Amino acid sequence: MKTTTKTAVLLFSLSPEASQRQYTTVLNYKISKKLNQSALNKIKATGLNYFHFTENNQIGDSFGARYSNAIATIFSLGYKQIITIGNDTPQLTTAHILQAQKLVENNQPVLGPSFDGGFYLLAITKSQFNKSQFKTFKWQTSNVFEQVFNYLNTQSLSKPTYLLPIFHDLDTSAQAKKLIAVLGISNKTIGALLAQLITGFNCYTVFKIQYYTYLFTSQYNNKGSPLL
Repeated sequence: MKTTTKTAVLLFSLSPEASQRQYTTVLNYKISKKLNQSALNKIKATGLNYFHFTENNQIGDSFGARYSNAIATIFSLGYKQIITIGNDTPQLTTAHILQAQKLVENNQPVLGPSFDGGFYLLAITKSQFNKSQFKTFKWQTSNVFEQVFNYLNTQSLSKPTYLLPIFHDLDTSAQAKKLIAVLGISNKTIGALLAQLITGFNCYTVFKIQYYTYLFTSQYNNKGSPLL
C-alpha cells in the first residue's frame, strides 16, 4: 500500500531493451532486467511511492536535462523530498534508502558516492533543487560527485550533506569483477550473470563497445556515473 509521505523515490535507468542497444557499459538485456528488478524490489520494500524513468519517458537532449526534468516532474506532483537511484549499484539496500528518507525529511541532503567519482544515490528536498544548476553539472565525468557535493554545500543548509558508504558500480568490466568479489554469494544471480558477461568479452565485443560508444552515447546513455 502506498504511503502518504511527501517523499518519493526515482529509479533513473535504461530499459533492458535500451541497455542491449547501448554498449557503453557492461550491461546487456538479461543483466539489465535483473538489476532493474532488484532495484525496484528494494524500493518497493520501503513502502514509499516510486517512479521509474527510462528512455521512454525521459525528456531532454542530454543526461543533465533528462535527469533534471525527471526530478522536476516528481516535485511538480506535490512531493517535498526525492531520493534518486540508478540500477547499477547492487550493494545499495532498502536500509540505505530508508536511512536517506529519514535524513532528507529532516532537511538533510544525502549522497551515496561511487568509487569512480560519481554517485549512486541523491536525496534532496524541493528547496534544495535548482533545475537550471543541475543541468550545468558535468555529468558522466569523474568529478560529478564533487560538483553536486559542493553545490549542496552552497545551499543554506542547517545540516551538512550526509554521505552513505562508497560503493562500486557497473560501468566497466573491471568494476564488475570487483563487485562480484564484494558481493560474494549474497547476490548469486547477478554475480553469475556478471561473470558470464565478463568472460564472454572478445575482440569483436570490444570493437562493438567502441563503435556503439561513439554512435549511441549522446542519444541513449542515461547513467549518472562517469562514462569510462
